[in-house]
Order: sequence, then structure tokens, then C-alpha cells
Amino acid sequence: MLLVSLAPLLIATYAITYRSTETLRQTELESLQQIAANMAGRIGQILTDSRRLAAFIASDTSLRELINKPGAANAARAKARMQQLLAANPDVDLAIVMDKKGDALMATEPTSVGRNYRFREYFISAIQGRPYTSGIIVGTAVGGSGVYIAHPIQDTEGLVTGIVMVRLTATAIAEIVEDERQNKSRIGYLVDHDGVVIYHPDPTWAQHSLSALPPETQKRIVEDRRFGKSTIESLELPGLDNAVTKTKNAGAIRYIAPGGMAQVAGFSPVRVHPWTVVVEAGETAFTEPMRALFWRSAMIVLAVAALFALLAWRFALSLTRPIGALTKSAHALSDGNFANAHCEVVREDEIGVLARTFNQMAITLKEREHERDIFGRLVSPEVRDKLIKGELKLGGEQLRVAVLFSDIRGFTRISEMGGAHDVVFMLNEYLTAMAEAVKPFGGYVNNFVGDAMIVIFGAPTGQADLEWRAVTAAFAMREHLALLNERRVERGDAPLDNGIGIASGRVIAGQMGSPDRCIYTVIGDTVNIAARIEGMTRDFVQHAILVNDTVANALAARPEIAVTSLGLQAVKGRQQAVAVFAVHPAAESS
Repeated sequence: MLLVSLAPLLIATYAITYRSTETLRQTELESLQQIAANMAGRIGQILTDSRRLAAFIASDTSLRELINKPGAANAARAKARMQQLLAANPDVDLAIVMDKKGDALMATEPTSVGRNYRFREYFISAIQGRPYTSGIIVGTAVGGSGVYIAHPIQDTEGLVTGIVMVRLTATAIAEIVEDERQNKSRIGYLVDHDGVVIYHPDPTWAQHSLSALPPETQKRIVEDRRFGKSTIESLELPGLDNAVTKTKNAGAIRYIAPGGMAQVAGFSPVRVHPWTVVVEAGETAFTEPMRALFWRSAMIVLAVAALFALLAWRFALSLTRPIGALTKSAHALSDGNFANAHCEVVREDEIGVLARTFNQMAITLKEREHERDIFGRLVSPEVRDKLIKGELKLGGEQLRVAVLFSDIRGFTRISEMGGAHDVVFMLNEYLTAMAEAVKPFGGYVNNFVGDAMIVIFGAPTGQADLEWRAVTAAFAMREHLALLNERRVERGDAPLDNGIGIASGRVIAGQMGSPDRCIYTVIGDTVNIAARIEGMTRDFVQHAILVNDTVANALAARPEIAVTSLGLQAVKGRQQAVAVFAVHPAAESS
């Protein structure tokens, strides 16, 4: 009990220490993120300025003349013009003009003239008309490193005839990173879109990937010769790599450095280029003092509480075990796992009473779920749910619905040829396929009468586009029947065929029968017409689906459905003839 009384003090001490540490950590992360964002903004600006310079140089007429007529005189004029532009931009130390083959026609650095650069990514991109900005690349011809910015040179007709490349010095990027750090205990560096550190003051990090590169990326970097290395080694920091290289927004992260030290880092993408600026610092600078304070306070509390720890532990265990078992059973019950929704009663106190009450509740819910499942099989889930909610009462109401009748052609002959077991199996297989076919279209399977099937659209739940739903459901029934016949033929059974009749109109829908025994159904002239039309499919064997005029009229605006008039047809039990139409998918009719 003393431990329980001292626990709040221990918790408060930890909470204050933890909160203070978290506040310091969050403040440091926000500061690092802001510094990274400032760096990214400045780097983005200098890249934008250099791109504009490359675009401006590419539009100079002296470069076009050099591309069209290579020669010493044109090269000298172009070089003088570029030196003039580069003099006003001290961060750019190199400019090269190349023809369509990648040969350097002119360069501010004479040793580059005559070299071929077609293997460089910047040349491949720019010669295809796309301006390009590289990462920090190590030069193969003139040495040094920098950001290579290429821009296509186009003639008066807009055709690319060559490229101009300018190099932004890596020093200019490094100076921005170092100026923004403000605190020498922090380290700033740059990571490219491949996850390679392209600038870092520590040479053991520079030109290393944060995590292992895929073979194709490793091959592309080596072939491009951007770092002048035969392989890019990994720093094995996949967590930092995922946070930094996959980000599109500024953020912060805590990670463990290769030496095992916890680091906090803020990062921000350079908006105009697929680089990310990272600024990091060691976490121990602000966590160690707070940790030492916590442990001094905690030891005092623990020294007093240790005498009574065993007693409190045993007391807590006697409470948590039955509560944990009850919680586990509650989770099983919420998941519908009734087999595991039983809690063993081992106590006679309030917890034991709660366990017994829970077990009784689980039994009751299991029985009700079983009854609900059986009820749904007998009356369909749609009707079951409405009955449970009290939305269906004995009596009827007028509704506009579409009624679909279907049965198997030649069922009597099939029944005579097979045994009772085979007929039942065939019917169950067939009716299951047909019920699955109409379900996606909202069809309510009202009844099965032998091989016949009655489906209603628009009751018990109202629906729009009744005729379209009914006809497309009929198409789906034919498709399911074709798949069923493939299975039947494979096992040596004869294929089945069915006829479908559809009619839409007003009906009386509701619970029909007595208070003791009733069924939800629909009655009316529309139901009779649908049944008689279905019977006509035996006379029009080339048409499996027949509809009345209200269905045909509703489908007139549906180009995917072809409607063919079969004229007025006499209907048994009805004085007036009925206009009958055949429907097919438009693709079949064409």
C-alpha cells in the first residue's frame, strides 16, 4: 500500500522529467527543421538563378552560330560572351557548349574542348529538349565538383541543335550549409533523390548512400561517373533514408547513428530540385542532465517502495488476471467468436458476479445470432432486417417494381432422367448461381418454386432504374448459366437452358397471410404478365429474355441494350394482348 501511495510521486517525477526532455527534444527538432528549411530555401534560390543563367546563355546568338558553324572565330566569340556572363556570377566556374554528338565545341576551361560528354545524364536529358540539373558531381575532365546544369540550344525552328552546360561550384552549396548551421555542434549535409550524401563535412559520410542502393541504381550512378567511384558504399541508415529521400515536406526524425549515438535531425526538401537538406545534432546534450535528475529522484522513491513491492504486486495480480480474462472474452464476443467468449468464474466477489453475467449475455447473444441467421435464410436478409426494425407489418402497399420470372427449359425431362439426389443437387447448384447473379443489382429473391425463381426489383427497398437493374441482372444470369454449363459439361452432365420474363408496373407489396404465418411478396397484373412472358420463351427459342412494353420503353435510352419488338401476344388468362419485346446486349446484336 505504501508503494501505491508513493507511485504517484514516482510517476509525477518521471512525467515531469519525460515532459521536460520531450519539450527540449521537440524544441531542438523544430529548430533543426527550421534551419534545414532556411538552407533549402537558399540552395533552391541559387539553383534557380543558375538555371536561369543557363537558359539565358542557351538563347545567346553566338552559341547558335557556333553550333551551326563550328570554328575558331565563332568559338572565340562564344567564349568571350560566356566569360562575360560568368564574371557576373562568381558561383558558376565552368561553361561548356556541346553539339548533338556530345562533343565540346567550346569551354571556359580549355582542357574540356574536344571531349565527349554523351555519357552524362545532363547531356542525355538536355539533348532531348529537357533542362537538367544534376547532383554534386566530381568532374572527370577538369577536376573539382559542382552541380551541372544543362539547357538545350534550339534553332529558330525550335529544334535542339546542342546544349550548354554550366557548373555551379560545390563550394557555393557548402558555404550556404555552413553559414546556416549557427551552432558548431550541429552538422548540415545534402542528400540526393537516390539517398546518396552529396555533401557532408565528414568525408566518411560524403558520397555514401544512407542505405544499400538497388543494383540498377548502383549501376546507373557508376556509369554516369558522377562521383568518380566504382561503387557507392552504404551507411546502413534505412530509417533515416526512408524519412529523408521519400519526403516531399519538411520534417524531423530521431535515429541511431552508426556509432550507436542517438541523433535528432531536421530535414527539408529543396523545392526546385530532388535534394533534401538535413541538419542534425546529438541527443545526449539535452537528455543526459534530465536523465540523471530523474534517476536521483527515482532511487529515493524506489528505496522506500521496495519493501512493500511484493505485497502490492500480489494484490494487483489478483485483480488484473480475472479482468484480463474478461477483457479477452469481450473481444472474442465483439468479433463474433462465440466459442472463445466464455469467462471462467473463479471468484465469488463482484468480479465473479460480472463474469457470470457476461457468460449469460454471451449465451443469449449466440442464440439470437443463430436465430437471426436462420431467419435470414428463410425470408432473405432484406426482409429480415426490415422485420426486426418493425418496418414491415401485415398488409400491403402499392409500389412500382420490376418482376423477373425464370425457370429451366425442359426441367420435366431432366427430372425424369435423373435420380432425386441428382435433381436436388442440380437445382441447388443452378439456383445458387442465379441468386448470386442478381444480388449485385439489388434483386430480392422472393421465392423458389421448383426450378422457377421469382426476383423483385424495387421492394422491399425502393430503387431507381428498376428496368435496367432487372434486365442487366438477367444478362448476368445468362453469363452465370454459361459458366455453370462449362462445369457441367466437364463432369459429363448435360447443359441447362433457361427462359426469363420481365415486367414492370404497379403491384401490391407486403406481408401476406395471417398473423401466425405470413410471407412478404407482391401480387398484381404485373406479376402475372412477367410469369406469362417467361412462358413465351419456349415459343421464341432464339430469345432467352422477354420483357413487356414498360420495360422496353425504359430501356430506349440505353445504347448498351438492344430491344426487338415481337408484336402483340395473347396472354393466357388476360383479355388484352401484351406487347412483347426481346432484349439482348447490344454487343451480341451487332
